[in-house]
Amino acid sequence: MRTERQRYVRGRGKGVVLVLTALVTALTLTACTKHDRQDPPVVVGAEDKPSPTKPSPTPSFTPPSAATLPTHAIPADEMPRLGEATAMAKGYTGKAFLDDLSKAWGITLGDPKEEEFPGGRKKTVITGDNGKGLSLLLTVTKADELVLLDCIAENGNTHTTTFLRACATVDAPGTDPDKATTWFDQAKKETDTLYAKKKEATVSGILTTGKLVMFVNRLTDSEHLKIFGGGTADNS
Repeated sequence: MRTERQRYVRGRGKGVVLVLTALVTALTLTACTKHDRQDPPVVVGAEDKPSPTKPSPTPSFTPPSAATLPTHAIPADEMPRLGEATAMAKGYTGKAFLDDLSKAWGITLGDPKEEEFPGGRKKTVITGDNGKGLSLLLTVTKADELVLLDCIAENGNTHTTTFLRACATVDAPGTDPDKATTWFDQAKKETDTLYAKKKEATVSGILTTGKLVMFVNRLTDSEHLKIFGGGTADNS
């Protein structure tokens, strides 16, 4: 039987399917780990669909410090568990950035929808794609603050690098877009190299900038740049 972790790193699909499967993986963002996952999904790429369940007790967990996070690409099942995803910054909606990003790539974002996932956790999710293999998945707080930005490109898309690099320039307060783009170029190269060698899902080293963490995630059908607030003890 495949574990939820395996479904996350090996999800398959095209176009809109990538965004739909991303819902659960996106909601597992804070629980990506080689250990048994205790938190319900919050990020991108599983075959599961949202399903209402009763909330279950969540055991205490101390997020890792930024200094202990991997700095180079590793197999996805070796990724350490991260802490709860939170708003990128108080009051930051990312509206101007997202408007520019969506317009530049011809992506139409849908209306916010509340989704309930395993464990009874509810998240406000916004998705959109350009019909040409590029997609966005967002989660936001009740105050519309941006929590998660997941940029998704189907494998083989000729615009993957440029699109994901553009996402790395997210302008939440305290971030350094120049540092992020420099990091991204190296991180993507390392991730793609490891993926080609291992033929299995991989993740890059993890960057912390401001109150954000970001990493590249290469799956069998798509490549993601995942960016969210929180995640480490330093950002809690």
